[in-house]
Amino acid sequence: MLEQIFIPIYFAALGIQIFEYIFFYRCLFYKTRKENEPAFSEPVSVIICAKDEYKNLKLFLPKFLNQSYNQFEIIVVNDNSVDLTKNFLNEQAKLYKHLKVIHLEEDTGSKGKKYAVTKGIEAAENDCLLFSDADCYPVSENWIKEMARSYTEQTDIVLGYGAYQNEKGLLNKYIRFDTQTIALKYLSLAKAGIPYMGVGRNLSYRKKAFIKNKGFENHRHIISGDDDLFVNEAARMHNTKINFNADSITVSVPKKTLKEFLHQKSRHLTSGNNYKSVHKIILATDVFTLLILYISLIFALNEANYPYLILSYIIKLILQIIIYNIFTRHLNEKKNLIFIPIFDVLIPVVNIFISFRNMFFKKIVWK
Repeated sequence: MLEQIFIPIYFAALGIQIFEYIFFYRCLFYKTRKENEPAFSEPVSVIICAKDEYKNLKLFLPKFLNQSYNQFEIIVVNDNSVDLTKNFLNEQAKLYKHLKVIHLEEDTGSKGKKYAVTKGIEAAENDCLLFSDADCYPVSENWIKEMARSYTEQTDIVLGYGAYQNEKGLLNKYIRFDTQTIALKYLSLAKAGIPYMGVGRNLSYRKKAFIKNKGFENHRHIISGDDDLFVNEAARMHNTKINFNADSITVSVPKKTLKEFLHQKSRHLTSGNNYKSVHKIILATDVFTLLILYISLIFALNEANYPYLILSYIIKLILQIIIYNIFTRHLNEKKNLIFIPIFDVLIPVVNIFISFRNMFFKKIVWK
């Protein structure tokens, strides 16, 4: 008798999930850019914040400095680093005229990434801003050119894709799948006219949009959100574009341990509570319907009609694999399709666990 209750619950959750894949994720791959669109030619300011990132800057900064673009500057904000970051940046500034270095060391401690980002924006000479991280690098010398060409006269924000390095281990596979899942959501919803977030690893917006939005003033008290909370406030259907073409991608160094990953994920999820109500409803619906789908499926399988339940789940799984296959191929990402059934169950469990953990955990800080 109990099984009869869970069967309609299962199919309702399944219907919502399939709806997302058909009407949102699938539409992500429709071509919208016109081939005869004029190339963007405005100068660009690339802003990177660094805190004790000497090793990563030594590896990745040259990839930013040697971009193939007509006019750009690289601004690196050194936020009270205690390693060799300061010396390295000073040496590089002597070699590259388009590298501008800002040292934040007048205070005894860091004021957080938002303060560092704001200082970088204030120092930017150009209206078009492009952001990335010190533990990150562009996959192509055409990264600036590709992200910038998404701009039109009406565009204030361009959302890019930030991948993670492909390394050995199950944790790395989960991190990359989780990243792809998040990207599918924010890119497809932005394409559908509902932009709600972006990632600071690969994000662009105009300086005038930052000033118009009063910077990070409305969420200055929140340690995270220099990327997604700003986009959540400032992005609209008419002023936001997406770009996940192969040359527009950045790649970051992934966390090596579960503890480091959970800390990073906790910081990211803290900002979600401050999204607009409609966005919170959409995201919560996605997470909880996915969790309900698997819980109700387990109970409903005791019903005699279980072959129909299995078949419906297989249809959903095939659709999911097709979408992920197209997405990862477009991004030149290594496929981990075999892990989809496992990771698809883990994602809502992990997110809900971390959300409850954040309610009782100590304050999370940048670095």
